[in-house]
Formats: sequence, structure tokens, C-alpha cells
Amino acid sequence: MPTQAVDGVFADTNLWVNVAVPTAPLHAQAVAALGRAATGTLWTSRQVVREFLAVMSRPQTFFPGNAPMSDILNRARMIESQCRIAEDGPDVAEQLHALLAVGDTRGKQIHDANVVATMLAHGIRTLLTDNLDDFARWGHLIEVRGL
Repeated sequence: MPTQAVDGVFADTNLWVNVAVPTAPLHAQAVAALGRAATGTLWTSRQVVREFLAVMSRPQTFFPGNAPMSDILNRARMIESQCRIAEDGPDVAEQLHALLAVGDTRGKQIHDANVVATMLAHGIRTLLTDNLDDFARWGHLIEVRGL
């Protein structure tokens, strides 16, 4: 069951990746979006931090993905220090199961569904992401805001 709405914006993985990588195509937009979002409460989850670690440690089209793990971990710790962490737990699992029961969400889309479930369980209503299309199916539940 969703909790009472809280202030703030939930930052998706791609925001952090675009901020961290100066050669990323949306670097400037992500830095600006983070600056705007930072005026309020900035939320993320441990899932997003894990996804950040995975993306930053493998090659991408816009960077080689060979940074020392110590550098990647330092950036992950910085993300955690800048945000309130929406923890996973039974309420998130309940929300996820409810989302999956009513739609045709499968495979990798379940990671996005878990982001939405986390937001709903914590009462966070706004998502900041570059993946507008991936989250459009949940636009009736959350506000999906682009970089």
C-alpha cells in the first residue's frame, strides 16, 4: 500500500551515470537536472547504486568502462551521501507484485518496475530519468520527468 506522499525527486541510474561521465551525451543536461533537483529532497535506492556500479564498470559507447573500482566506489558513496535512500523491503515487494500483476512487464523491465515500486512504497511521486519511454507505462502512478 502506498504511503503518504513525501517531498522530493527520485534519481534514476542514468542520471548518475550521465553526471559522472563528462563524455556522456547527456552530461550537461544531467548536471543541470541534478542541480535543479538538489534544491529539494533527492532520493535514490540501493538498487540504483548497484546499477550505477554495474554500468560504470563495463564499456559503454561513450566511455571505456575501465576506471579503477576504487574510483567507481567513491562515486557510489558520493551518490549515497547526496541522497535519502529509499530502502527495499516487504512494502516494496508488495508494490512490485501489484505492478507486475496488472501489466505485461517482463525481463529487464522488472528492474524499472522495482524503481516504481520503491517510489510508491516510500510515497515518492517524481522520477528524474533519461528513460522516459521505459517508465511511461507508470505515468498514471508517478510523474516521470526527463533530464
